[in-house]
Amino acid sequence: MAVFAGKGAPGGTIFITENGEILAQNAIDQQGQWVVLPEAPLSAGAHLLELQMVTKDGLTVRADISLV
Repeated sequence: MAVFAGKGAPGGTIFITENGEILAQNAIDQQGQWVVLPEAPLSAGAHLLELQMVTKDGLTVRADISLV
């Protein structure tokens, strides 16, 4: 099972994606903290995961790094 956590813009939403498909998402709380737990475990093998945030104003911000 994977667990992702971090800080972002309060009131926004965090998305974890792979190949353009959303694996998991969660709201960012008013302190800017977020935790994302995918509903299903990742399959065995390598994965290229990307993180993006959509602010409460609708601005999409992609992380400048990817996770393998």
